[in-house]
Amino acid sequence: MRLLLHEIPLPDLLDADAIWGATGRDAQGRIWIGVSGKRFGSSGHLLRFDPDTQTWTLAGRVLDVLSRAGLAAPGMGQVKLHSRIVQADDGWMYFTSMDEEGEREDGSALPKWGSHLWRVHPDTLEWQHRFASPDALIALGAAGDSVWALGYWNHVVVHHDIRNATTTRTTAGSLAGHISRNLVVDARGRAFVPRLSGGEAELLEFDASLQVQGRSALPGYAMPGDPGANHGITGLVTRVDGAAWFTTHAGKLFGITSAADSTAKVNVLGDFHPAGGGYAPSLFLLDDGTTLAGVVQRGSRFDWVERDVIRGSATSVALDTSRWSGLLLYGSMTRDRAGRFYVVGRANKAKGHRPLVVAIERVAG
Repeated sequence: MRLLLHEIPLPDLLDADAIWGATGRDAQGRIWIGVSGKRFGSSGHLLRFDPDTQTWTLAGRVLDVLSRAGLAAPGMGQVKLHSRIVQADDGWMYFTSMDEEGEREDGSALPKWGSHLWRVHPDTLEWQHRFASPDALIALGAAGDSVWALGYWNHVVVHHDIRNATTTRTTAGSLAGHISRNLVVDARGRAFVPRLSGGEAELLEFDASLQVQGRSALPGYAMPGDPGANHGITGLVTRVDGAAWFTTHAGKLFGITSAADSTAKVNVLGDFHPAGGGYAPSLFLLDDGTTLAGVVQRGSRFDWVERDVIRGSATSVALDTSRWSGLLLYGSMTRDRAGRFYVVGRANKAKGHRPLVVAIERVAG
């Protein structure tokens, strides 16, 4: 097996800085990317990429849409598109935008301009505003009629019913400035959110009425030191039969087995990387349906890891990332129809940083 890395050049964007894992794919096979800005008062951009023609379409800039809708205020920022971009059962692409101005990383203050839940039609590029939130909604998932978002601080859990456009909210609980970068939504439309308390962590299973249906221990999730430095759930992937897997900041791998009429079972699968540890922000499911793959960062090195979840065997190979300096690669579960894996992040440029999209191609030989 060989791995080929292809950078996909982005169009020029105002104040663009990075892509913090905001990716998705629509039913037509097009790839969606959310690009975040550099500074307070700036705006995230939404883009659509056609892998067949290798062309980008600018789908919109958050502050421009807020202004047209009469929802903007002087000095407002929506600097980040951080959540995944997910197609729900109504065919629309859902995602969140958020700001960071004025927030305190110890969890004592929210960002001044909060966040918004959006949906965009994948063909017409029409935007619709669903709701605004004072919380910073950093993660999103969807299944069936349910769209779920996770925000800070204290792990705010938001459920949005796309049939009647109603929104409900609760908290799972967290410590200080800790916020998981993802939540898991299974095929039944249930959400799985970490709860961190002291040195212990557990995964809460929420149904659409925001009732906790299950609790499972997450050994190895909590980390020593500053809770805000822990990114929680980093990589995740789901399967249509209800199975799901996720990685954590510390490189641990967990599996979720769901049944239609019962509480899900959470399985502790150990380290994702065969050598243990590492930061594992992306996760993909290979075509055999039982092999997980993803990028793991170990110091300045990036490894491609493949793990068979039935046999438990795993392999790793170093990726050649020498063409980029200051490289950061972040979470994605997005593949195109040709089987290429999309990882995103940022790299250095002459002054500052630039957003980066890399397609990884897995070839025989």
